[in-house]
Amino acid sequence: MNKESTDATQLVKVENSIFLKEIEDFCAKVGIAESTFGRLAVNDGKFVARARGGSNVGKKMVARTYEFMADVRSGERSVEGRDRRRVGIAKKEMLAQISSQETTAGLSQAAEHNEQRQSHLLFYNSCNEKWQIAERASNIIDDLLVSPPALRLFEGNLGEGTTLARLLRALHHKHPTVPFLIVAKERGLDDLRNSLGKMADRFLEHPLTVLVITNMDFEEAATLTAGSVKRAMAMNWNTVTLEGNTAYDFQKQISGLQQNFGEDWLVKSRRDGQPRSERPNVLVLYRKDHEFLLHNIVPQPGSFDGRYDFIIASHLYRHDRSISFKIDKVLLPLVKCLAPSGRMMVVQSYGSDPAHEIAGQFWSEEELPSVGRQKLIAELKRAIGNDRLQYKFTGATDKTSLFRYDMHTLPIDINQQADISTLLAAWSNAVFVSQVPRDKVDALVNSREDYLQASANIIKKHAGLWFINESFVIKRDH
Repeated sequence: MNKESTDATQLVKVENSIFLKEIEDFCAKVGIAESTFGRLAVNDGKFVARARGGSNVGKKMVARTYEFMADVRSGERSVEGRDRRRVGIAKKEMLAQISSQETTAGLSQAAEHNEQRQSHLLFYNSCNEKWQIAERASNIIDDLLVSPPALRLFEGNLGEGTTLARLLRALHHKHPTVPFLIVAKERGLDDLRNSLGKMADRFLEHPLTVLVITNMDFEEAATLTAGSVKRAMAMNWNTVTLEGNTAYDFQKQISGLQQNFGEDWLVKSRRDGQPRSERPNVLVLYRKDHEFLLHNIVPQPGSFDGRYDFIIASHLYRHDRSISFKIDKVLLPLVKCLAPSGRMMVVQSYGSDPAHEIAGQFWSEEELPSVGRQKLIAELKRAIGNDRLQYKFTGATDKTSLFRYDMHTLPIDINQQADISTLLAAWSNAVFVSQVPRDKVDALVNSREDYLQASANIIKKHAGLWFINESFVIKRDH
């Protein structure tokens, strides 16, 4: 490259940097996300992200962008119909709004959602459940039959990504040269960000990986197909090819995607009170330098068969949901997505552990409903109907089904009087696992002072706080 070309390239980079800085300042001033800016200015929600990634946006698009900003400043155009009195809203306030964008419900429902989210994050950061589930899944895949073109896995509850990250390490150990197609369902923004943060190393160690994350309903997620024409028209399908050959390269690009998640992954409340993604989203990630080898594996809109070699169905429903809901809306659609020789591992809380003992001191068994695996298996076989002979179920006995996990505590917490932080964590985890409704928890905490002492007594009695899950496996015949 001659000097003139080099100078021209540098000039373009400088101009692009100035252009992006002006957009950032404008978005901060008027209080809109960059994706919203792109849609309003040039009818492209990914416009700013692509410009930041080095794409050539063109002179006409730049001109339209500056024209849009000038019109807004002059008052000739509004920002998505917002009250002009709020155009100068502070960036700090906007960030606070964006942090609560995971629900469009009323204030009380939003508070409930956020409290549940905090309990969820505390639980998974203070317990080793995800480790145990991953280890259990790793044992199941030891003799998994894999057929071309890829090993296909569905994770029904991605969470913060610990289970998937650990399982992918085990899969790489077992199948280091086999392409992986991973489809994972996740709704919460916190979990989406946390899980993606764990994936950069997976793309480095196993370059033949295609990772798909979606917020669709279970009836839709496994096949990546919207359940209605309206939802299909609203679907946001985003395919990203990761460039580079280091984990740091992938990390930077994955982190850059997260600025647009706030608007694209909104959650609203259904009529039945259950959360639902407002807009179906599909995010596809794979390495650009392996694009040729992965060509026949990368899912395309409307042409994905949704057949899997392994499905993880861990805590996909609340205890108080009806058995028909658990079967018809969750388990049966997933069973139908098993490929020949495919397997599905179902995990749910069992009870009969110190955590449920804590909750049982304040609420009756009728207030802590649950459906055991035996009944689920029986109802699932009935729902499968004439095809049930194709499937085998394991996990009928407690010896093969039950497994324990623990809350992380220091030895001093057990041998001496536990400190307040440990007791609060134990109480929060106990009511979270028992799925006690938030209003009942708040009412009890406001009216009684012995709930922490009850937690302390149980911790001392059992030398810690631990939990029991039950699991069963469904295997489809070849």
